[in-house]
Amino acid sequence: MTNLIEQAKWHEHINQLEPNEFITGGTDGNINLAPKQLADRTLYLLEYIKNIEKKIGSGAEANTSSKTNTSSNTNNTNNTDNTNFDDIDGTNFSILAVDGASFAAGDTPTLLFVADEKVMKNKAWIGQKVEWFVDIGNYDNETSSRIDIIEIMNTKSSTLQDNGIAYMKLPPIPTLNKTDTTKSQTIFVSAGITRPHDKAFISTSNYFTVGQVYQGSGYSSPTNAVEA
Repeated sequence: MTNLIEQAKWHEHINQLEPNEFITGGTDGNINLAPKQLADRTLYLLEYIKNIEKKIGSGAEANTSSKTNTSSNTNNTNNTDNTNFDDIDGTNFSILAVDGASFAAGDTPTLLFVADEKVMKNKAWIGQKVEWFVDIGNYDNETSSRIDIIEIMNTKSSTLQDNGIAYMKLPPIPTLNKTDTTKSQTIFVSAGITRPHDKAFISTSNYFTVGQVYQGSGYSSPTNAVEA
């Protein structure tokens, strides 16, 4: 018996054998097609996770150590008001879209990674790099849950500026086929920043529906957004 040869590939559908099909084995046999597709998906997701881990480095380990050693966190030389870094977590950041940002096919919407006033009291955050991770997937409207990943969008890092915002202009939204009305296609965005004092990686996320135009964030499109 030999092993399946896996490829890092995302299959939208998994093959199902029908009652009237003749079963064949081997590399191209139909009995091995569904397991091969699932194995390909698994390898695809594994490599996707590894790529993210490469970007965030050892942030998870640093985050663990910061919770057990907090005594020195208030004495950072760049800390202008002695704000305790351990009061800062992912809830102090948000991902928004500028007012009027359209997520229709071909559009290049601008996203914002916004730090709140509590974060920006400490000037050490200014200039820190923000890493972005963006993909498009199907969202099940009936169960209100994300189903799968259709495409990963390549992005660059951007920098937290004096106003507490890091900007990212997405590449053109691809044209996607939509045949199932029970599902909507969403752009899932995760972004994170490294804490200056202990190098812990803090992230937050949001998602945007493909085809919609967003209003109400209170932010207009900047001229200095980093293009992905």
